[in-house]
Amino acid sequence: MMKKITLILSLCLLSLCCKAQSPIVSFRDYYVNDTDDLGNMYIKDTEGLLNPYIGTWVWQSGNDLITIEFEKIDMEYYTDSRISLYRDRIKGKVKYVENGQEVFNSITAGEYLLTISKPMPTNQKISFTFKDPLMSSKYGHVEITLINNNTQIKFYLRNREGPRLILPGETAEDPDFSMPKRTEFILTKQ
Repeated sequence: MMKKITLILSLCLLSLCCKAQSPIVSFRDYYVNDTDDLGNMYIKDTEGLLNPYIGTWVWQSGNDLITIEFEKIDMEYYTDSRISLYRDRIKGKVKYVENGQEVFNSITAGEYLLTISKPMPTNQKISFTFKDPLMSSKYGHVEITLINNNTQIKFYLRNREGPRLILPGETAEDPDFSMPKRTEFILTKQ
């Protein structure tokens, strides 16, 4: 009787160990070498390409301040009409102070305003989508470039480019964001 119980337990444990796992693919293999999409694959930052961006970055000039906190999100689930997969990503929280007055602070609010849009850094540069917290449905494009041996970043916010439908009564210019656009800021890692 004891042998049967041991055999049954062994078979149960063996079947659990043999469960299929998600294939792990490196960033470089997926984004550079164009690996085929596999269901439930995990696109992992095995090379550590995202690591230099992680942390707190600060720019200050007089009473104006920008603070960005980048976090690495491991194995974030992603799905669309074509595929479901997991991937490592970077997201950022932003605090902006103008003339000593806090304009917005997603760091304390716990809201990600910067979401990586092109996951693979190229030439020390990575792209993000910026969600303006004070202007409903206002999104922009942010380029972050590592400089000075990864101790500083260039931050550049702009409107999304491309054709735009202008209805009667609207101005041709996009409204500004809650923080300066088309201005390059140099932030230092803390």
